[in-house]
Amino acid sequence: MTSDDHTDAASTPAPEPELPELAQPSSSRGKILGVAVGLALAVGVFGGIGKISGTGWFSYRTLLYEGGELYVLNDHKEARFASVDGLEEVEIPASNAQRLELIGGASQVVITKADGSVDATYTVELNGSHALLKLVKGQCLGAFGVDSYYKSGGSGVPALERKIRADEQLVVLGSRNVIWPRKSFPKRLQPNDGPALSVELVGCELLDDEEFLISYVGHRLAERFKSEQQEGGGDVEIVRPRL
Repeated sequence: MTSDDHTDAASTPAPEPELPELAQPSSSRGKILGVAVGLALAVGVFGGIGKISGTGWFSYRTLLYEGGELYVLNDHKEARFASVDGLEEVEIPASNAQRLELIGGASQVVITKADGSVDATYTVELNGSHALLKLVKGQCLGAFGVDSYYKSGGSGVPALERKIRADEQLVVLGSRNVIWPRKSFPKRLQPNDGPALSVELVGCELLDDEEFLISYVGHRLAERFKSEQQEGGGDVEIVRPRL
């Protein structure tokens, strides 16, 4: 090697090492994050709507359970008001009754007086059944099976399916084919809603004399059924609690 070659090699600078490129913010990553946040918010809103409306997060109660009616019997001399799961209050007139539509699962029913004070709170659990709530103890009722009224060649004699005594306040009846006191017989039954039950107010002393009770109530029910079917039958609208 010549001196000139040695000089040129020494004077030639070595190449600088390449530095790794710094990661730059990705616009696509920002978009993905924005979409994820939007979906989370949408899911939260959707789930929250069910919670606010009383059907539970993501309306799970309507998916897992079937609802029914709650017949609230008010024997007080003053009106009461019922709120279901914090929804709008519904008046239960004095010495009268009101029917409320409940979704399935456990519902909180708060009964208040006219001044807004809480009178009582009940937990009502329904799954494809109607229920009776007495605000005052003392009244007795009977649930009479009337399936035979709707069958060709049926006996027309009711069966005493359930005694509701004076100290019972909340009773789940196990059916949605229920004819409440002083309500009309429906023209037809829903075949998947359970046995037909006519709920009647009766004297408490009659609950211990089933033979007389069935004879007495049966005659009255048969006459009413026949008359209403000739007139077309039907039923009245129930109340659906709302915000």
